[in-house]
Amino acid sequence: MCGIYGILNYKNGLKDIDKLTKLLAEESADRGVDATGIAYVVHRDIRINKKAVSAYKFKTNVPKNAKAVIGHTRHTTQGDCKFNANNHPWKTNVSNCSFALAHNGVLMNDRELQKKYRFTSKIETDSYIAVQLIKFKNRLNMDSIRFMAEAISGSFSFNILDSHNNIYLVKGDSPICLLHFKEKGVYVFASTAMILWRALIESELFEELQNGRYEQLHLNEGEILKICSDGSKEFDKFKYREYYGYHWYDYNGIEKKGHISESTYLNDLIAVASSMGVDPDLIDELHMSGYSYDEIEELLYYPEMLYGEEV
Repeated sequence: MCGIYGILNYKNGLKDIDKLTKLLAEESADRGVDATGIAYVVHRDIRINKKAVSAYKFKTNVPKNAKAVIGHTRHTTQGDCKFNANNHPWKTNVSNCSFALAHNGVLMNDRELQKKYRFTSKIETDSYIAVQLIKFKNRLNMDSIRFMAEAISGSFSFNILDSHNNIYLVKGDSPICLLHFKEKGVYVFASTAMILWRALIESELFEELQNGRYEQLHLNEGEILKICSDGSKEFDKFKYREYYGYHWYDYNGIEKKGHISESTYLNDLIAVASSMGVDPDLIDELHMSGYSYDEIEELLYYPEMLYGEEV
């Protein structure tokens, strides 16, 4: 349960992209404090800045001439965050560009895919398989992203930035909230609406937000959105599959026999709730009352709202 976020400032209507990046990172820290990372483009070169610290201690330092940035706050599952190569985002080169990628969720078949395609890497994080699969196709486009998204199984959403300042959002079952401020020429996204709005209220876009001068774009499971550097959009789809029923590996890399039950994600939420001091029974009651996993997850990170819900 990590956080992803990003900005595209395609009309240069945003005066301080670094400040908004910092706000998004700090609000996203509710979803992970083990590491923080960002990627941005300078002169067609992807720059990565990441460190095993919370967003509150992280210096974003996005240059004023940067038009696009993606970011990630990490809650460690697989791969020690103290080894910085395990942290998001990652950069690689393909035939048509270089790109950076970050992931929110947990992938279950990364080791299986590494064996199948004979991938090797010192990076231990399950998410890195997404980079390897796109690299295998040696091109970043809708086809290679679809190949990646249909090969993996697990919980996911991805943000990808290429060296041409295009941003791709890949929606699995992990949440993404995206707003477009058309007059300013700015797209902003984060994992949840709460994170996004809290960041924007403190930003130079508050007046636009207050006066309703924005549109919200909705992504469904199995959709890919390319936000082009000029602000135009392209959509595609992939065959999203639930990860239930596939064999998987635990966080220590030990293969588990049998199958994942449909309660796995709920059990993960209950486990996280316990670690955060939230009554696990309340999570189960919310689920029984008809709340979706995404809704429960968002409430989990805001206890003042969680205990205000009637169940």
